Amino acid sequence: MGDKLSDVFLQLFCEKNSDGTKHLRLKGKDLYQRIGLDLSYNDIGDEGMEILAQNYLHEQNNLKHLNLMHCDIGPEGMKFLSSSDFLMLETCRINGNKLGPSGARHIGSLINRCPTLLHIDIAETDLTLDSIESILIVIEGSTLKILDISRIIPKSYYTKYDPATLADDLAVVLKHLEMLDLGCNNMGDFGIQLIAIWLKSRPPLRALVVSGNNIKDYGARALGFGLPFSKIRYLDISNNKIDDMGLMDLLDTIKKSSQLRLLYLWGNTFGPISCKGLPDNEPPRNQILLVCRNCGPATIVQ
Repeated sequence: MGDKLSDVFLQLFCEKNSDGTKHLRLKGKDLYQRIGLDLSYNDIGDEGMEILAQNYLHEQNNLKHLNLMHCDIGPEGMKFLSSSDFLMLETCRINGNKLGPSGARHIGSLINRCPTLLHIDIAETDLTLDSIESILIVIEGSTLKILDISRIIPKSYYTKYDPATLADDLAVVLKHLEMLDLGCNNMGDFGIQLIAIWLKSRPPLRALVVSGNNIKDYGARALGFGLPFSKIRYLDISNNKIDDMGLMDLLDTIKKSSQLRLLYLWGNTFGPISCKGLPDNEPPRNQILLVCRNCGPATIVQ
C-alpha cells in the first residue's frame, strides 16, 4: 500500500486545502464513475475490451465520454462494447481501429442500444460503402448530433465505389445531425453538389467538414448555391483544388446571404486574385473569419 501512495498518486487524487494540507478527492471507482475515460493509443485489443466491458460497463456507471482511438480493437472487441448492459455514453471515439464490415453491425448496435449518444467518431475503421449505408439507417432513428466518417473512402464488396453514392445516402437519411465530418473521402465535385442540394432543404446541420475531397471550382460554385439556404456556421473546405474562380463565386454568395461565421480555406490552389476581392474597409458587423494559409488570415464582412 505504501508503494501506491506515491507523490504522483497524491497529485492525481488529492485536492490542496488553503492551509497547505491535502485531502483525497476520489476513491476506488469514483474516478472512473465521474465522466470520461481516455484510453487512446493503447494496445488494448479485443481482450482488453472484454475486461473493460465485464468489469465496468455491465454495472451502473456515469461514463459519458469514452475515447478508444487507435487501440487495436477488432470486430470482437466492438461486440463486447456494444453488448454492455449499461451504456450511457454521450461521446464515443473508436476511430483508427480496424473494425471492417463485420464490425459495422456492432457499431450500429452501439448506436441503437445507447439512446444518450450524441457524438460518434468512426473514421479510419476500414468500413465498406455497404456497411456505412447500414450504419446510416440506424443513425436515422437515433438522437445522434455529430458524426465523423472522415478518411474512410469505402469500397463495396458488390459494387464499385462511387464517391457520390455516399453523399446521396447522407442527404437521404441524415436529417437531424448538427455536425458532419466527411474529410478525405474523395467525394469530388458531383458528391459535394449532392450535399449542396441537401443543404437547400435547411437541415439542422451547423458544421460541415469536406476537406481533402478533391473539390474544384465547379464543386465550390455548387456549394455556394446551397449555403444561403442552410444553417451552416462552420465550413472547412481546406486541402481541395479550388482555384480563383471557384473561391470568388463561393465568397460572393456567402457575402450576400449566409449564416456562415468560420471558413477554413488553406491548402487550395487559389492566388492573389481572389484575395483582392475581400472587402477590408467596412464596419465590423456579422463578420466571417477566413482561415487561410495561402495568403494569410483575413476577415470578410457581410
